[in-house]
Amino acid sequence: MSERERALETLREKGWLGVNGGLEDRDPNDSERTPLLKAAFGNEEERARLLLAAGADVHAKDKNGSTALHYCAWKDSAATAGLLIEAGSEVDARNNSGWTPLILAGFHGSKEACEVLLRAGADIHLKNNDGRTALDWAVEKGKDEVAALLRAAAAEGVGGGE
Repeated sequence: MSERERALETLREKGWLGVNGGLEDRDPNDSERTPLLKAAFGNEEERARLLLAAGADVHAKDKNGSTALHYCAWKDSAATAGLLIEAGSEVDARNNSGWTPLILAGFHGSKEACEVLLRAGADIHLKNNDGRTALDWAVEKGKDEVAALLRAAAAEGVGGGE
């Protein structure tokens, strides 16, 4: 049995597949999230690992254009974010409002996720549709540790961009 087949078998046993038993099933009652998006939202590292091993689409988006990496940034799921990045997730993916995972991490004060995203080359200079960066949001929301991390990264030239 291949790794993919073993992963699918475990996912079936645990009931971790989609609403119709598939990898890419979208839940109409849950923002059109796929099983991988739900795993990222729930900070379920084991489930995400199995879904990726089974071939889940790391680029899948919900109805708002958010990827699993956006959810990891929101929930400060650094380990799962690392898995997604290793699997090819786009670090600077934008949702429908122009938010990147790093902007979400800044907004929510998700320090560990910020660190993972910066190491992966996330662009700290990108702005959402309202013209705000991750640092702008971290400062506005009083996320001082994250703001300091982003300032230091900018000073060191980490995080791509301008």
